[in-house]
Amino acid sequence: MRIILATAIVALLMQPAYSQLKPTFKMGGDKEVDPRVEQYRKDVEREYKATLDKIPDKEKNKKNDPWADIRSNEPTKKKPN
Repeated sequence: MRIILATAIVALLMQPAYSQLKPTFKMGGDKEVDPRVEQYRKDVEREYKATLDKIPDKEKNKKNDPWADIRSNEPTKKKPN
């Protein structure tokens, strides 16, 4: 009975150390990719980058004030009491 209990305790203590090991199997490892699929992925990536290049930079358009034509540049004047 003591041997079974000791074995169970050792097994429970080893579990955290065992869980830190790297897995030995590869999930979707070295698969061959069809050249057409690879070309399609490259085309999609190129189109994506071209679309991102069309978006204007925020730094170039720092003056993004929709009220600029309505608001005057003069400071507001206080009314005398």
